Amino acid sequence: MRICYLGDAPSIHTQRWCSYFVSLGHEVHLVTFRDAKIAGVEVHFINAGPIKSTGGNWRVLLKATKVKRLLEKIKPDILHAHYATSYGAVGARTGFHPYIITPHGTDVLITPWKSRVYRWLLRNTFKSADLVLIVADHMREAVQRLG
Repeated sequence: MRICYLGDAPSIHTQRWCSYFVSLGHEVHLVTFRDAKIAGVEVHFINAGPIKSTGGNWRVLLKATKVKRLLEKIKPDILHAHYATSYGAVGARTGFHPYIITPHGTDVLITPWKSRVYRWLLRNTFKSADLVLIVADHMREAVQRLG
């Protein structure tokens, strides 16, 4: 199977997901806005300017068309985004299916309650997903509240 992840390459979560599926013999691609090497993974870096862990990375949304074109070249069987407010929102805008989103914490527990714009963005992002994977029980209610 050819799997394409959308996620932060330096993140341990992204690295573990990618490495696990490589170990099972799958072809794994990663589209990322912060570059790093992961053994056995074809990493596709897209420069979206400086990415801050504190948020405010709205420029990544402007890269959805570039990500869509890259997906047309990769031709994955599945697209899986990690972290809903950035990579998840970009993935939603590509229109690719089947599409999975995995939020990781602040993206559903804190950020959406800061503004209506974030809540709107996340609701639309989750509506576009074929599946939302929850990594911890305490996040389930927050995701359900967002739709």
